[in-house]
Amino acid sequence: YCFVLNSINAQEKSDIIKQLNKDCLAQIKFDNGYMNINIALQMWNVESLKYPQGDFSPRYDMFIRRGRFGVNGKIASKLTYGTTFSYDGIGKDKFTVSQGGALNSDDNFRFVLRDGFLSYNSNRTLNITLVYFRPRLGKEAIYSSWFCISQEKSLPNNQPRMHVLGRAIGRETGINVGGIKTINKSLNLLYDVGLFDTNSPLIIGNDSIKSILKTARVVLMIGEPEMKDYSLVYYQSGYGKRKGISFGINASHQGKTSIFKQNMFWQ
Repeated sequence: YCFVLNSINAQEKSDIIKQLNKDCLAQIKFDNGYMNINIALQMWNVESLKYPQGDFSPRYDMFIRRGRFGVNGKIASKLTYGTTFSYDGIGKDKFTVSQGGALNSDDNFRFVLRDGFLSYNSNRTLNITLVYFRPRLGKEAIYSSWFCISQEKSLPNNQPRMHVLGRAIGRETGINVGGIKTINKSLNLLYDVGLFDTNSPLIIGNDSIKSILKTARVVLMIGEPEMKDYSLVYYQSGYGKRKGISFGINASHQGKTSIFKQNMFWQ
């Protein structure tokens, strides 16, 4: 049994989510920009009735499934940034039969970088992002965990990340160019293309073969767009709020490494 206290309920309507998101941050303003300080916490209370690797009576466990601390903001008229750290799994019993939160299941001291990027936002159509962030592949794979439409993420989140990057966190160092092009009142085109330098041993092995990961994503938004301005953050599906539909395709390719001859992903 799992009981969740979530700082943001992703099944509410978009306007409520945005208000809750605002309530979870403090803003410091400067002459040429601002800095938002974000804090989010998701507590789980879990009762494990049976553990596959051992026979014991039911165990109760309360732990931090997801914990985030970060800053984002603007340092110039067209220059934005974002940095987020996580402290998932604080207080988790390693025998608890629940998904996720294994990072701190033994020692409770890991504080991990989740995102660290800088973006040049020329206009709605041209935005350049670099350093460490989620390659734009899939949709649930690039959703924030706080705005997932179900209680917990599933294979559409984890499988693309492991297949392409070899790590469930779904981040890599690289550069991405993206934007939104308005075709007419009812049609908008969202695009992303990126180059990333993978370093997971599951992808490159233990040698020094140079092989760049190339990614691309195109989404045709019919009716109301998923977002008015280009952003790396998706809030939720828009179910019950947005009057529109989207059709998208995602692809990636990486050449030869010591693990494979080539690695491709289509969705």
